[in-house]
Amino acid sequence: MGMITKYWLILKTILLLAMCGACGGTVPGTQAAATPVSGEAGRLLWVALQCSEYAKMSGKAEQEVERLFRLGYENGQRFIEGVGDHTIAEAEVRSKVPMGVTAALAGPTTEFMLGRVYESATTDAYDRVVKRGDFGLDLPASEWRTETEVKKMWALNEYNDGNCGLVR
Repeated sequence: MGMITKYWLILKTILLLAMCGACGGTVPGTQAAATPVSGEAGRLLWVALQCSEYAKMSGKAEQEVERLFRLGYENGQRFIEGVGDHTIAEAEVRSKVPMGVTAALAGPTTEFMLGRVYESATTDAYDRVVKRGDFGLDLPASEWRTETEVKKMWALNEYNDGNCGLVR
C-alpha cells in the first residue's frame, strides 16, 4: 500500500469518526446488519431513499442510485418488522424516526408500507429540488425549477449537502 493511500485511509477514518458525534455515535448504516434493529433503521430508510432520488435527479451513476435504494429498502424491512414485533420502543420511534416514515406505517404488508414511505421520501426530495426555495419555503409555481440542468445542479447540491455519498 502506497504512502498516499495509507494517509488517505487514515484521513477518511478520522473524518468518519468525527462525524459520529453528529449521528448518534455511529456513521449511518455502518452497523446495520451487526446490531439489533433500532429507530436508526427508520431514519436510514428515509435518508437513503431521499439520497437515491437526489442521485437519480443529479445524473449520478445507476449503481449509486441502486445502492442507496437498496440500503433504504433493506433498513426499511428491518425497521417495519421491528416495529411490528415490538423490538423497537415506541419512544425510540418518536425520537429518531422522521414523520414521513411514521405517517406511512399503515397497511396490510411490509411491502405496502415501504411503498408508501418510498413515495413520500422521493416526493419530498423532488419537491426540495424543484418546488422549494433556499430556506425550504414553497416557491410559486412560476418559479419552479423546470430546466433539466438547473434541476441537476440543485439535486447535486442536496446530494452533497446531505452527505449522501457517505450514507452506508
